[in-house]
Amino acid sequence: MPACSVELRVNSDKNGTLRLAFSVILAVESPESVKTFLTMWLLMYKAV
Repeated sequence: MPACSVELRVNSDKNGTLRLAFSVILAVESPESVKTFLTMWLLMYKAV
């Protein structure tokens, strides 16, 4: 299991549009971990 730390911030500017700012620290141990992480990221991105 990879060590994964995700910081997620959603900021609203003057126009009311949402900006997604995030920083990710990921220690990858297997290609499968990368697939899982990318899937999670895509789901978070679509949710905004």
